[in-house]
Amino acid sequence: MSNTFTAVPADTFIAEMSDMGFVERSIERTKEAVFFRDIPATNFSVAIFSTIENGEMRDSGADAVKVTLWNNKKSRPIASESRINRVGNVADILTRVRDRARKVWGLAKHVHHCERCSDGVMVLRKPKGNAKWKAFKGCSNFPTCKNAER
Repeated sequence: MSNTFTAVPADTFIAEMSDMGFVERSIERTKEAVFFRDIPATNFSVAIFSTIENGEMRDSGADAVKVTLWNNKKSRPIASESRINRVGNVADILTRVRDRARKVWGLAKHVHHCERCSDGVMVLRKPKGNAKWKAFKGCSNFPTCKNAER
């Protein structure tokens, strides 16, 4: 796979999203098209942030397609997003998006609800860089709920 930025045609990306059963929804304060597929019997969706603005994919740079598990009740992600860089050929990029969406879908089975507030879910919090604390699971409703597990 080449490390060269590839412009994915917006209509090709949108067709792929449709083929996968995703529908576009608006998110407040987000300019790009975001595609969702609800996960049955949960309050979650897989959300794909497309980099499509005004019908066109954004140019290269620090930009990537992002896939995350989304809390529909809270209208926010419950896990850090997974980035898919737009490098290689278009088919490979779309395959990586599809594979990542499947992986995130599978994560929904392993979500543990917060026992303290019952509204949040426990997510892994990891230190960055040379931070002096260790990873732990904390409630997604932090700072409202400060439930944590080591």
